[in-house]
Amino acid sequence: MNINTIPTSRDAEAGLAPLRVKPAPRDAATIAEQWLKAPNRNPGAAELEVFHRWLEREFINIPPFVVFTPKPVSLDRCKKIAKRFDTLFITSQHNSPNSALFTERQNLQFRALHDWHHIMADSDASFEGECIAFNQAIKTAPKFIHWILFSEIIGQAAVAIVTGKFSAQKLVNLGAEL
Repeated sequence: MNINTIPTSRDAEAGLAPLRVKPAPRDAATIAEQWLKAPNRNPGAAELEVFHRWLEREFINIPPFVVFTPKPVSLDRCKKIAKRFDTLFITSQHNSPNSALFTERQNLQFRALHDWHHIMADSDASFEGECIAFNQAIKTAPKFIHWILFSEIIGQAAVAIVTGKFSAQKLVNLGAEL
């Protein structure tokens, strides 16, 4: 893949898009267990470049005005504010990104983009809702970085939902095991 090229929806039409994730009730526990056991995998330079270009492009194309606040903002509240005021409020609390992937600024941008994906797909913060948000994200993301998005969105959500707390940041490539 040429890292200067960001795939478009035409790639999906050409059959380059992956199958969409459809969760089953046991999937969260299975994925959480696999994610917790798997070793950390840092992305390569090309993967980082593609991921960062995709994130920047998608962030600047979020239609609502984005405001970062030190106050907590639930997804439900974020959705209500966005709908009423065309403003996306994103919390800057606990902004401790995985340094192998994000700067603090990029982590906040990813939070905003992720919540925007929830809004666009009208999904909640359940495991199924996270799978729906992941599917929304990969519509525009190069296939080359889908494993990163899977780890960041579905893997971390599964762990948080199953264990009741967020795990230490890491990236894992579960593609072969799923």
